[in-house]
Amino acid sequence: MSKKLLFAMVITAVAGNTYAETTTQTVTTQNYVDTRVETKQDKIAGHPTTRFYPSSVITDTTTDGVIQKRVFLSTGANGMAGENRTWGLKLAIGKLTEEGGALMTVLEPRGFTTDDVSKGVISAGIIDYAFGRIDEEIELRQKNKVCVRYIENAEETSENCLLWELPD
Repeated sequence: MSKKLLFAMVITAVAGNTYAETTTQTVTTQNYVDTRVETKQDKIAGHPTTRFYPSSVITDTTTDGVIQKRVFLSTGANGMAGENRTWGLKLAIGKLTEEGGALMTVLEPRGFTTDDVSKGVISAGIIDYAFGRIDEEIELRQKNKVCVRYIENAEETSENCLLWELPD
């Protein structure tokens, strides 16, 4: 008898939980779906599959729910024509986004402006080359001269130096 009672209690518990609460259900109508879809984000447009069309990245902004699509400047299959050396040198001398420059001749026909490029994201390869180039220029500069003999009993300042040692 206790087996029957236990079985009846289990069936009652399971059957009681199968009925959902009817006060929280929403009927899926066309109006309901349209209203919910309006709250969703617009699709982010892709770019054409033409050669040398730069990829892009999505970044956030200071406004909640608002994003930006930025040009990703890189070399290679999904990047622009050229090499890290070409664009890294332009970046090092401050002419990456100059109007009429080599980069803009690649990007302007694809609808990009110098403003788009100046707000873009640059690949690490291009930045590495630019920093390497700047580092080389710093190393080529004249080292500081050192005073090796001052006027006797005078303050050791540049004005009182008699003999300067210049590095090689």
